[in-house]
Amino acid sequence: MPARRQSTADVQTGRCSPIYWQLVEIFFAETVGTGMLLFFGCMGGVSFMDDVPLHPLQGAIVFAVVVATIIQIFGHISAAHLNPAVTVAFMVLGQVSPGLAVVYVFSEIVGAVLGFGLLMLLTPRDILTSAMSTGVGLCCTVPHTGLSDVQAVAVEFFS
Repeated sequence: MPARRQSTADVQTGRCSPIYWQLVEIFFAETVGTGMLLFFGCMGGVSFMDDVPLHPLQGAIVFAVVVATIIQIFGHISAAHLNPAVTVAFMVLGQVSPGLAVVYVFSEIVGAVLGFGLLMLLTPRDILTSAMSTGVGLCCTVPHTGLSDVQAVAVEFFS
């Protein structure tokens, strides 16, 4: 994103430059998108019926649908990074400037906190307690207990 100097008209009228509004759009797109990812994605790991266990693929399917939806909504605005690691990769590859990467990462952190906070706020305490009874926590990815560390790394690498 090239820097643009404010024209005399911009200074006299008090209007903000287009680059400012583009940064605001990116900030809100990444914040809302990451918030949606955490809220709806992690909600897929919460069982709202005590007697019915979650299907093993439910979390993966929910996250896939949520990510696809977010990309459709916000992809044309901010490329829908949704993850600071993706933003750093874009910066290393020269697709995003370091200053813009700071905006991305900050907005992704804000969105993650807001999305997960909203999930904690709206989900009844007893349901959250049962969801976190595994000892791992809600919305945490852990390898299956039957896998060794090498197998878990291999599965992550190839998937």
